[in-house]
Amino acid sequence: MTYRFIAHQLKNVYKQDLPLFKQKPQIFSRYLTTNIQPQLTDRTRQWAIKRYLLLIGLPLTSFLFYRLSTKSETRRKHRIVLESIGRAIR
Repeated sequence: MTYRFIAHQLKNVYKQDLPLFKQKPQIFSRYLTTNIQPQLTDRTRQWAIKRYLLLIGLPLTSFLFYRLSTKSETRRKHRIVLESIGRAIR
């Protein structure tokens, strides 16, 4: 999953809540023959928001917690080890 896909999904979830997008003119809605995306129920929408918050918030929180809880010398050692693993993979 890419962040662009996640952002697009979040935009679609919030778009359904905006009154501007809910109120469509009759002329516009007459030409819509199919609904491409199914409407999410309130319960499904809540879970979708929670899922995307976890997908974005959990890695960000983990990174901040790691930066604030470890000393710079320890982080330097970790970076050396991870870079050597990355070079071995390439």
